[in-house]
Amino acid sequence: MIGSTPGIALGARRCSSAIGLLLSIALTTGCAGLGPRVISAGRPAYNEAIQRTGNEEMLLNIVRLRYSDTPFFLRVSGVAANVSSQIGVDGGATLPSSGSAVGNVAATARLLDNPTVTFAPLQGDQFVTQMLTPVRLQTLLLLIESGWSIDRVLRLCVQRMNDVRNAPSASGPTPTGAPVYTDFRRASQLLGDLYRRDAIDFSIPVDDPHSLVMRFRAHESDSPEVHEVAKLLDLDPRAKQFRLSISGAGLRSGDEVAIETRSLMGSLFYLSQAVQPAAEHESKGWVTITRTPDGEPFDWSQVMDGLFRIESGPRASADAFLEASYLGHSFRIDQRDLQTKSTFELLSLLFALQAGATPGGGPVLTLPVSR
Repeated sequence: MIGSTPGIALGARRCSSAIGLLLSIALTTGCAGLGPRVISAGRPAYNEAIQRTGNEEMLLNIVRLRYSDTPFFLRVSGVAANVSSQIGVDGGATLPSSGSAVGNVAATARLLDNPTVTFAPLQGDQFVTQMLTPVRLQTLLLLIESGWSIDRVLRLCVQRMNDVRNAPSASGPTPTGAPVYTDFRRASQLLGDLYRRDAIDFSIPVDDPHSLVMRFRAHESDSPEVHEVAKLLDLDPRAKQFRLSISGAGLRSGDEVAIETRSLMGSLFYLSQAVQPAAEHESKGWVTITRTPDGEPFDWSQVMDGLFRIESGPRASADAFLEASYLGHSFRIDQRDLQTKSTFELLSLLFALQAGATPGGGPVLTLPVSR
């Protein structure tokens, strides 16, 4: 019989040896070092996807607020990357009536990635409370001492210093009347200039850990900028130090600065005024139009100049640093707008400090991903 010929037996043994060799190679190359390779390939991809979608969600929520829509935050609370290897062997043989059998064998190995992603809505009493709680002075100091410019921190997080207002009406839904902001812009600019040239320092007083002390250094105490700040904030220019505290209006001395900070939600509302709505949306009455006392539309870029800007258009842009789609339009931050990108980064850090660690209070959604 053909199956008992020496040539065929020899060919079968060679096929068996080839299969064993290819399986050995596949197992060695497919499984050895699998864990490190999965981390190298998967971690950067997951990191980038979570960070990018988190930023897109923040941008979308800012746009929603401009349109008097409800913001919603969905946190990625877990990613389980289940990676497995699959090894297979394909082969065939030709069995002639005489001579040796001819065979071919091919081994395949591939990795299967079946991640499970868990989402948790950020909601509930604790989250809402943290969103609506005014930012603490100690948080402002932490941001400033971490390298953030004092003028950027003040414009984003503070809506009043003494009687100088930073558009407090913008800390909620878009107001119908133009805000008051010019004196605050000047005061924050002066303080920023003084801080950058090391003319100011801040400290926490021992007797009141909930306040701050601001001192002008001796060589700057008589400078024109210090006198202008004192005049704007109604301070005694002869005082050597000033106590900053969160308090309401009332009697105060010339060495005290009453600070009214925004909540995180107030800061989101404030930045939402920088959204440029689509013209057709304005004509349809989908957004509130702020007007000056003479009835003309107010330009919010006057308030947000050098701080924040969100452009809109009917189509996506190749120059977008960040983009979100809403009501059929694209809302984006331009890649070249470094000031807006810096403020967005500061907002993201503030969100992490104020509410980022809050556990989700709603149902958890787990999605297995297969392909």
